[in-house]
Amino acid sequence: MTSWFLKIVRNRCVDLIRQRARQQSESVELEQITEHTSQRPDTVAEKHEMMGLLKTELMAMPEDQREIILLRDFHNLSYAEVAEMLSIPQGTVMSRLHRARVELHGRMEQYQ
Repeated sequence: MTSWFLKIVRNRCVDLIRQRARQQSESVELEQITEHTSQRPDTVAEKHEMMGLLKTELMAMPEDQREIILLRDFHNLSYAEVAEMLSIPQGTVMSRLHRARVELHGRMEQYQ
């Protein structure tokens, strides 16, 4: 039952990501602004810019790599949960995640 539900949620999330990618709209959320009010403006701007670059590079990655990074690193799912959700062995999750992180690191090196 849990696996079925997670697959439905996964598919809906993929649909939403695709819709957002098509719209290409940039918006600053009120939470982000209030979260950074105690920091220096240049630090806030730099962090915001890096997050935008990270999102851009992440969206440019192949869907299977992007998906595994989002599930593990952004949604904090365990390896077992990701494996169940994607219907792949846990060892495959670990190796794919490693390759995806190496790919993302390579893409982000140009901005450092």
